[in-house]
Amino acid sequence: MKRKIFALHPAQKELIEKICFEKCKEICIGCINDPLLGAMFPCGEENCEYEEKRIMLGELEDGRIVYLRVLKEDGNK
Repeated sequence: MKRKIFALHPAQKELIEKICFEKCKEICIGCINDPLLGAMFPCGEENCEYEEKRIMLGELEDGRIVYLRVLKEDGNK
């Protein structure tokens, strides 16, 4: 089974600050750069209780599968 990594788009900046940095604290400092979506925040937490949906973006050179994680608009579980 391939490892997964999740990308959080800066368009969700307020939710990322509220959920990822304040509640969950599993977000990674770094960057995933997608040619179409631009720079995004990486997260290694597979079972995010704040996730509304995920969309597969592709595979990194190290074999990890990258998914775009969309957080719930209300920021609740």
